[in-house]
Amino acid sequence: MSFTQSTSARAGLEEIQRLVGGGYLRDRGTGMSDLVITSRPLLVRTLWDVAPFVIFKRRHVAEALDLLERIRPRAEAEEFLRLARRVDAFATLNYSKSKRISAVDVEQHLRDMGLCAPVTTPTNATS
Repeated sequence: MSFTQSTSARAGLEEIQRLVGGGYLRDRGTGMSDLVITSRPLLVRTLWDVAPFVIFKRRHVAEALDLLERIRPRAEAEEFLRLARRVDAFATLNYSKSKRISAVDVEQHLRDMGLCAPVTTPTNATS
């Protein structure tokens, strides 16, 4: 999760950082600064805390909380791939320009590792 503000108003981001209890601040060098929160426990707590007050991004908060709840260490390949596809859909809600890895990349990596077999459907199955 990131909060962006003009660097001249960076003090507001510092206050949010203090209130939520973490995250890191970065100055882009373009006159803009970000507070970035990547810790899953801190993300979940922050999203739960702000959820009752969110107006424009309610769907984002609900989907993020659901995804964060479902991501678990050592998930089976197919389960992980399903979540990767949901993350791709989530990225479209945010008009993400910086997301670099897609579910297609995840699927290819899982196949390369021998953890995911190609899906056979009735239209491409052989007799």
